Amino acid sequence: MKSRKTAFQLLCRVFLKGEYASLTLRSGLKNVEVKQRPLITRRVYTLLQHQMWVRANWQRFVAKMPSDKVSLFLDFCLSQLFYESQPDYAVVSANVELAKTLFDAQTAAFVNAVLKKVIAAGAMEIPLDTTKTVSLYTSHPLWIIELWSAHYSFEKAKAMALFDNEVKPQGLRVDTRKITRQEVLQSSEYEAGSLSPLCVLTSKNPLLLDLVKEKKLFVQDQASQLPMLWLSPKPGQRILDLCAAPGTKSIQAGILMADQGEIIAMDINEKRLELVKQSAMEAELSCIQTLCGDATKVYEFLPPAFFDGVLADVPCSGLGVLGHKPDLRYRISPEDIDSLVHLQSEILAAAGRMVKHGGTLVYSTCTINKKENQRQVQAFLSAHPDFVLIEELQLFADERECDGFYLAKLLHRAKIN
Repeated sequence: MKSRKTAFQLLCRVFLKGEYASLTLRSGLKNVEVKQRPLITRRVYTLLQHQMWVRANWQRFVAKMPSDKVSLFLDFCLSQLFYESQPDYAVVSANVELAKTLFDAQTAAFVNAVLKKVIAAGAMEIPLDTTKTVSLYTSHPLWIIELWSAHYSFEKAKAMALFDNEVKPQGLRVDTRKITRQEVLQSSEYEAGSLSPLCVLTSKNPLLLDLVKEKKLFVQDQASQLPMLWLSPKPGQRILDLCAAPGTKSIQAGILMADQGEIIAMDINEKRLELVKQSAMEAELSCIQTLCGDATKVYEFLPPAFFDGVLADVPCSGLGVLGHKPDLRYRISPEDIDSLVHLQSEILAAAGRMVKHGGTLVYSTCTINKKENQRQVQAFLSAHPDFVLIEELQLFADERECDGFYLAKLLHRAKIN
């Protein structure tokens, strides 16, 4: 019962208080027994992935909606009934007892009655042939399914939404100064990633792996490894990483440059820049300097046309990472995207001013939305004829077992013959 209670308390913080799931779990599990953490984490993320669907399944048996907290508790109970391999009676018994401690005897009796009705009826059966049914079954807000359907196709939208709720391997980046990827792959705990020559995948909890503890592997999705590989920083170069915190890509650049040259990791959040400094120290890199400032005005902090390479990995809607950040689907709105597009445009324009003649600019997002991706780059190129698009890539998570990601590599025309 203790692990269930902890999981539900963490869910209350996410759903009822608006906290971010990853941060809530990080703080909420500190004093929890280590062997209980995977189960609690799985229960939190399972409900985040399926909340709309499980609620629809119990709501049909309720004449009047209970309080937000009781409603969330019923969601929690159904996520166990539907997505855990326990006998139904065991789930009902454990959760009714928990309801008595969390609420009162009357609420526990209500929970018991609703769960028994759901079990007797079974899960609803709906055809996944419309945006509304796909939205409900995959617990993605309707506007996301409609946006993906309009930009790509209905079938693609359905495939991406279904994939978001599957269990996926964790991407890790090899620190080639300490170990080769081939050496890592000698262990059955790992398999090779298909996108990055630095990537291995694991189904294990990465924080429990020896190679991660030894700083020979870093947690980083294989799609996230591509922007710096596309920028291809060389020893002795000057590199600017905008919106850099928590510093994963800056660290990658430092390793690619053999700690020779200069990397400016800029971010508007001074507290998060401390994470960059800490990561650089742990990676034993001295070439990384941090700078707190607004990326849209970076030219006020640093000399323009000064950098060999600039990475603009901009704030975005995050529609490509809904698989491992499922709480984002309940936070982001179409109105948020409109403001993000304006911010992205400003950052990209400012980034272009920082690239020296013949230098490289890489624009990237972790979203699946043409407005933030292809159309953003097209608008930049129209306004900046001194740049040319060399390569672009939209990664769909369901195709490559990675985050949904977009990249565009732009070169200053001085480098084009």
